[in-house]
Formats: sequence, C-alpha cells, structure tokens
Amino acid sequence: VLDLATGAVIRTINTGASSNNGLSGARTFDEDKDGDVDYVFAGDFNGNVWRFNLSSSNPASWGFTRLFTATDAGGTAQPITGGITLGRDEDFNLWVFFGTGSYLTSGDPSSAAVQTWYGLQDSATTITGRAQLRQRKIVVTTTLSGVKVRAFEKAVAGDMVGRKGWYIDLVEPPNPPGT
Repeated sequence: VLDLATGAVIRTINTGASSNNGLSGARTFDEDKDGDVDYVFAGDFNGNVWRFNLSSSNPASWGFTRLFTATDAGGTAQPITGGITLGRDEDFNLWVFFGTGSYLTSGDPSSAAVQTWYGLQDSATTITGRAQLRQRKIVVTTTLSGVKVRAFEKAVAGDMVGRKGWYIDLVEPPNPPGT
C-alpha cells in the first residue's frame, strides 16, 4: 500500500499465495464515505478473490481474507486476470462481481477450459466453494442484428436463501465443454 502523495510504502501485505501468481486489477471501497479506502478487492491467477481490510487508522492492524477461490465444476482453479466490480443490492449488501479466464500466456488462446462469471455477497468470511452459491445457466444463445446474445434463466423467489452468491458457467446450451 503506497502513499499517493509521496510514493512511500505504507505497508506490504503478503497473502502467502504461491509463486507464479499476481493480482488482477484491484477495486477499492470506501465504506464509511470519509475519503479513505477501507477495503480493497482483487483476484489472482490462482482463482483467489482477496479482501484487504485497510479500515483501521493503524496500518499494522490491516489484514486480508481470502473471500473465495474460483474453480470449475471439476475443482480446477480458474484464473482471475480482469478487474473486479462492486455493487450494492436493495438491502445495501455489498456484492463482488468478476469473471475468470486468462489471455496472458502462450497456451491461453487455445484453451477450451470453461470459464465462469461470479456474483458473491461480501460477508468478510470465506465462501468455501460452489456449493454455497446458486448456479445460474445460459438457456439460449442467438444472434441479434449481427451480434451474438445470450439469455439467462430467470431467478425464482427464494432461490437465493442460504446462498452467498451465484455463478454462471460460460457455456452454450446444451452446455458442450469449452464453448
């Protein structure tokens, strides 16, 4: 964490994640609206979504939580190389949105690995896996005015009870692998 005015290092936070890793574009959040960053969210190449808590005025008290590890249906970690988006729902719960995938190494363009779009409720505790999320599906794909479009299944009242978010595997119906 750097002081923007001086460039001085305020604090280095090491998650202990493995080598050959790196953070995606980070997203900051000012929960108390005082102009200071309270939380930072970022993904990494190993599929981890990190929540850095910078809310204390004492940098020595800053810490982090692994909010989630994105994996495909077979349990293989999904890289997060794009940025994270944050939003609030009607109850003012904070949500973390991101997609998986990589286009950074030589094998990426030919990869047929299924990638996923996630929406996670930020509860400051680790979401242990897909079983805690509601799966959503792409139910139809078509072309509209020369542009490929998709439609998602409708949510059903109450289907998110006990869930900490949702995910959509980016596959076309009838869901062949790697599409």
